[in-house]
Amino acid sequence: MAITEQRKTSKWRPFQIGGALVVSGLALTAFLLPDELPLCSSTEAKDLLRQAFDTSQSARLLSLLAIEVQQVGQLSYSKDSMLRSCRADLTLNNGRDVGVSYDMQGRQDGSYLLTFKVTRE
Repeated sequence: MAITEQRKTSKWRPFQIGGALVVSGLALTAFLLPDELPLCSSTEAKDLLRQAFDTSQSARLLSLLAIEVQQVGQLSYSKDSMLRSCRADLTLNNGRDVGVSYDMQGRQDGSYLLTFKVTRE
């Protein structure tokens, strides 16, 4: 079951949150300038990844929060399809680190969709 919420922050316009299991991923939509995707290591991408993890159904159920995003790297980038694939390690509030992969997919309306999945526990 998907959950849709509207939130406002000082950094982003409203975005949608779709709930899913952490291993299946979570999608957040943010807004950007046309033909522009944030770099994997950008503050915007790391903050959005942290927020996607923190608001996922599994993380909320287990009271987990991503405290820090580290070891960020780009796996691939396609300007033509407006897709950037990344990887990172998240340090959680329980002291454990988990590996995640995440994609940022540009959309026609000038927004991008961030989806992630846990790749290593």
